[in-house]
Amino acid sequence: MKYSQLALVVSSISFTAALPSPARAEPTSTADAREAQPADRPVAEPKIGVPTRGRGRLPVCDLAETGDPLWKLDGDDARAATSVFVLGFSPSGRLGWLEQRNARDGAVEWIVHVTALANGRSVATQTYRAARGGVASLCARHAREVASLLTANGVTTTGAVALNQPAVDGDPTAVELRAATFETGGGDRAFDLVLRGSSGSKVIGILPHAEGTAPPAVLGFIRSPFERRVAVPVTEEAAGPRGRTETRVQFYGGRLDRGWTPDESQP
Repeated sequence: MKYSQLALVVSSISFTAALPSPARAEPTSTADAREAQPADRPVAEPKIGVPTRGRGRLPVCDLAETGDPLWKLDGDDARAATSVFVLGFSPSGRLGWLEQRNARDGAVEWIVHVTALANGRSVATQTYRAARGGVASLCARHAREVASLLTANGVTTTGAVALNQPAVDGDPTAVELRAATFETGGGDRAFDLVLRGSSGSKVIGILPHAEGTAPPAVLGFIRSPFERRVAVPVTEEAAGPRGRTETRVQFYGGRLDRGWTPDESQP
């Protein structure tokens, strides 16, 4: 598939998300193990003795106390309020994160994600729905299931996670979106997510872009405590319930110690 380069599109993102599906009293759990690189093969969830109530060893319980999301979108009559929390990293390059959606009637949906940063693919998800409640409620009701999912993927809590912005005095020096078009004849477009550093640049993700929607936006990056790798959160518009669009956050990863392509200006 070939791309032809276009000028970078800069635009503010408009958010028009739909309310989530009607809440159910019991949680619905799903495991989404997708094909990935050999190092990112999903593993079976172990049976571990994690308390179903109380803090235990579950990072989501700490979030219940601090209440500080990495990213938040306030809701209105046309959309659910959405918050994204980072739960932790694994030494093998996986990221655990939580998406919480709250409707105006108090209904809440929690989605626990594990993403393989080597290719941006989902390794596993668990979804829970309830009549109402926040992160503390998730911890109290579903600590065992969430802890099992994170432990099975090697994700551990690493303390507070800071959302950083690129700077000239350290890698990455920039995270950019480079617009391109697919050669399909239908005018479909995509964006290359480009990481830049002192050794050159690299494409760490390709983001499809639906016609008529706002372009994606880069929020910054977070650093893994285990290796020289960053996770880049990006907001994207995607199809939601009842034919509407909703804003979602997706994470893409990039190593800082390998895989750079030197820029033409570099020796």
